[in-house]
Amino acid sequence: MRIASVSEARSGIAAGIQVGIVSGRGDKELAPKAFITRAEATVIVKKLLRNSELIE
Repeated sequence: MRIASVSEARSGIAAGIQVGIVSGRGDKELAPKAFITRAEATVIVKKLLRNSELIE
């Protein structure tokens, strides 16, 4: 498995922010080295499914 480069990771996170899937913690804080909680993962999955029009 190939590991994404820093620039690939940044562009992926930026794209997620632009479409509203990723919002970070707080107003303008991203915590890339922090562990994600189950609740945060659930919100991301729900946003992905809504964005893909797989759920309402």
